Amino acid sequence: MRNRISEINELSDRDFELFQNSVHTLLNSSFIIRGLDEHKKYYQFILSNLKLVEAYLHCANLSFYYDESIGIISRSGTPSDRVSLGIDETVSLLVLRLIYEEKRHDISLGEFPVLCIRDFLEKFSILSKRQPKKTRFREILRRFQSLKLIHIEGDETDPETAIQLYPSIPFALDGQAIDDICTRISMLDTDSADIPDSEGAPDEREGN
Repeated sequence: MRNRISEINELSDRDFELFQNSVHTLLNSSFIIRGLDEHKKYYQFILSNLKLVEAYLHCANLSFYYDESIGIISRSGTPSDRVSLGIDETVSLLVLRLIYEEKRHDISLGEFPVLCIRDFLEKFSILSKRQPKKTRFREILRRFQSLKLIHIEGDETDPETAIQLYPSIPFALDGQAIDDICTRISMLDTDSADIPDSEGAPDEREGN
């Protein structure tokens, strides 16, 4: 595999720049999403140069996974990638995962599932028997947007504002994590709203 690294020197100037930008994006964002305009060329470049990118990441003890059916490239995580989530963020991520799975088969290729904030909060309340504070909720949405899990299409305070769900969501929350979250939610009592959001926060990964 190391022999392939020398192929980097054989890339044209244009492809070398694409290689740099593609790897940089993958390392920094953990995800490259085909449906995002700013990611399309990087997605195509990596698929056309899988062995080269694989060899380069292997040198850093990293790997990546791609799924052309949903248009996502996800790199493996490292301990430094782990993101500590509070209870409200944990429940929110579970809500996103559940709704993504419900909606993903009802859309055309290249589109993203969408839900409104009102529906999100309703699902949140059903799962946790509580509601996040407005300020905290905005912080959660903005954090998930920065992690390339969602895109908010308007004012976070408007119940009708749409949230696009990216195919990176399943990679941020796998089956084992869902089981752990459900167990944690089942342990919450009616007074859980008084628990600080950072207390007992689990570690979730920014990518796989």
